[in-house]
Amino acid sequence: MYSYEGMALFFNASSILKNALENPDLTVPYPTWEAYEINTQGRRTLHFFTFFGAIAVCWLVTASVDTMVLHLSNQLCHKLAILNNTLQVFGIEDGQREDLLKKKEVLPMQDYKDVTILRKSLEEHFHLMRLTKSLSQFLNEVFIYQGVNSMAVLLVCLYIFSNSNDLINDTVAFSGALVVVFLQVLTSCWSGELIKIRCEQIHFSLYNNQWYNADPKLRSSLLIMATYTAKPITLRGAYVFELSLQTYETFIRQAFSFFTVMYQFLN
Repeated sequence: MYSYEGMALFFNASSILKNALENPDLTVPYPTWEAYEINTQGRRTLHFFTFFGAIAVCWLVTASVDTMVLHLSNQLCHKLAILNNTLQVFGIEDGQREDLLKKKEVLPMQDYKDVTILRKSLEEHFHLMRLTKSLSQFLNEVFIYQGVNSMAVLLVCLYIFSNSNDLINDTVAFSGALVVVFLQVLTSCWSGELIKIRCEQIHFSLYNNQWYNADPKLRSSLLIMATYTAKPITLRGAYVFELSLQTYETFIRQAFSFFTVMYQFLN
């Protein structure tokens, strides 16, 4: 996670240094609009560092948000894995149960009777559903900005490559930006995919354990939990997209489709 932030920091620092070396007078090498005339060295210097400073802040804040999403998703996946291990103990005879408890990390509880395991698992599953919903609400707000930013940078890089006279040097110069852009959307989509996989494992464990040895009243409660876990918990971005690797694949395909259209119009 921290290597991702370091990569974003290195890319911004190297971009500022590269442009400063190529433009000793500190002029911004990109077309910009200003409300005042830049006709002195002091104004050019201020404009240069303001322009690249804003870009650096944008990238670093985005990287920090992505790191936080990865950290929260990792904690959720870990808790879902513990819940999955706990459900695998349900219905097993006492001797075998003790062996499994020594091998696997399970939810802490006073005793590991079937009724206690089921009650604790239901409480934990409801708690994790609320946490995942909170994370999904957060991603609803930030994913649209991640997607637009990544799409714009990716299209610009592809367009520069398509019109480059020195493809090798341009590839080296923009490789950092491309890696960060691809990782930016991948972090959210990969987090959603991991949570979805963990939820599917929980649903399978409800059937794969020795539920037939449990009390008939507990089986009905287990069936209710199996009904709720039949549909995996999913993260959503921008209130529309289900965050998964399939969404990431669609994003990459759409980016290259937009580039094809842009290339036809601008060339």
